[in-house]
Amino acid sequence: MPTTPSTINMLIQRILEERKLRNNKFAAMLGVDKSTVTRWVEGKSFPKRDMREKIAQVFDYPLEQLLLPDELAMLHGGDVPLVENNVKIVPDEYPRAFALDLPYIPIVARAGFAEMASSNVIKSLASLDTFKLTLANDPGNKYANSAIFEVNGDSMEKTLPHGSKVVADLIAEAKWHSIYERVVIICFGEYLVIKRIHGNDLSTQGFLMLHSDSETPMSPYPVPRNQIRSMWLVQEFAERAPIR
Repeated sequence: MPTTPSTINMLIQRILEERKLRNNKFAAMLGVDKSTVTRWVEGKSFPKRDMREKIAQVFDYPLEQLLLPDELAMLHGGDVPLVENNVKIVPDEYPRAFALDLPYIPIVARAGFAEMASSNVIKSLASLDTFKLTLANDPGNKYANSAIFEVNGDSMEKTLPHGSKVVADLIAEAKWHSIYERVVIICFGEYLVIKRIHGNDLSTQGFLMLHSDSETPMSPYPVPRNQIRSMWLVQEFAERAPIR
């Protein structure tokens, strides 16, 4: 099972129990306040990576068990996700809830984002503003390759109202040909559009057919593969039900 903030907090509790340490002694050994350790134990926050590395060093504990999946992948030279796993537990007004900051592309930023070459996606996302999702359950690594886009216009109503915010996952280029009848965000040429794939002929003809979901939809139109910079699969509204 992948390591999550919750399992990290449980591991800290295990270390305390195994070493028969109180929170104040554990905190002193790490150079942090007792209240910080109490928040970890109660599941209201979890330590950042540098502190988890210190925990592993001070208590001779396997570092791999204290790393999130993307951190573990980077440690072993694997694929790096688009965004750093920055899941954190939200205290106070949302007890036991989880918050996640995702790259955010509002309407005003669409033009600049559309011009990104696919090779610059990771670098460009890092410079964007973020949008905070508050989630009831620990998402683990679910949103490692996600961003949030603001919908512009009414061409996708009633599926996607103007101004709504949707969570979309970056699709690897090798998988573009396998997406059918789903709502996608496509950056091609100088454009960023949110449409439904009407026909996928990338493997045979080298283009996608896109159409709108509005009551008076535009005729499907083709997008050549060689113009596509990036493609994103729209999964859900921010904090709402999945989109199909």
